[in-house]
Amino acid sequence: MIARFEPGAAQPADIEQFFEVELAASAHDEPQAPPPTLAAVTGRLTNPQREHWEVSFWTADDGPGRMTGTGALIRLGEQNPHFAVVDVTVHPEHRRRGTGTALLRHIAAEAAEAGLTTLHAEGVHIGGPGQAWAAALGFAVVQQTALQSLDMTHADRSSWRVSGPPGYRIARWVDRAPDDLLPSYAAARNAIADRPHGGTSYADALWTPQRVRDDEAAALAASRQTRVVVAVHEQTSELAGLTYLEVRYRRPDIAVQQDTVVLPAHRGRRLGVWMKAANLEWLAADHPQVTRVVTSTAADNEYMLAVNRQVGFSLDAATENWEADVTGLLARLPG
Repeated sequence: MIARFEPGAAQPADIEQFFEVELAASAHDEPQAPPPTLAAVTGRLTNPQREHWEVSFWTADDGPGRMTGTGALIRLGEQNPHFAVVDVTVHPEHRRRGTGTALLRHIAAEAAEAGLTTLHAEGVHIGGPGQAWAAALGFAVVQQTALQSLDMTHADRSSWRVSGPPGYRIARWVDRAPDDLLPSYAAARNAIADRPHGGTSYADALWTPQRVRDDEAAALAASRQTRVVVAVHEQTSELAGLTYLEVRYRRPDIAVQQDTVVLPAHRGRRLGVWMKAANLEWLAADHPQVTRVVTSTAADNEYMLAVNRQVGFSLDAATENWEADVTGLLARLPG
């Protein structure tokens, strides 16, 4: 039986079943990765990651109290009105029985009803079960990606002692950008749009000072601490680059490295390494409980992959992003 899952109305036992499916799938598919925790999954269900995202959840059951699969449809706001991310997870003991396909059929039907035209699946492991399943259903690869992580307990912290170039200074903050740097910070966030996108249909949203403030508020509401390091061009007092990572209070042993960007006029000065190294040193001092930092990078973004390696990241897995046209997908899915 496939049904909508409403986290706000769910009993603790229902949330735990949802978690157990994801835990079993993680142990089977990614044994080298840190397993999910009940607190982290609960937080994701009850408080989606971004204020402007709309998320609907689905579950598959083969009887009362026997959840066998989970699914989600994640809409990404007004900048991507016809595009959504789809996520389907099936318990390893219940695979190859049509559970994932049944979940996807209901999710795709909801997407079509909402006027969405493209479904995007990200982080599909090359050689993993999801790759063959996506290909069989007619999804197409739009981008290759790389999952990297940094083991903070064994990191060579001497690699973080990086000097910056003349004419620049480091500034940093937690959760809220200083008012005097807010306009420059919002403008710098827009420079991420020139990163490699592959063939994905995703469109980067426009960052404004108000959107920054909304995003900061959403992060706090979701129990995420945002730690930002920027490089300031001293002659103009404008930002030349930024990097930020998140510490999620429901999963305090893992930090997530998010965007890093250097504006075109300031590239070639090793600002990316300088900023990332400064942020890692700061993280280690403030959050010794963080044992691993994880990140995902486009496989053809050689610059950022090299920066990550210089500060200690190593490759965990080669992954891909896939997309499918909603109408075509529904026509191919068995009814």
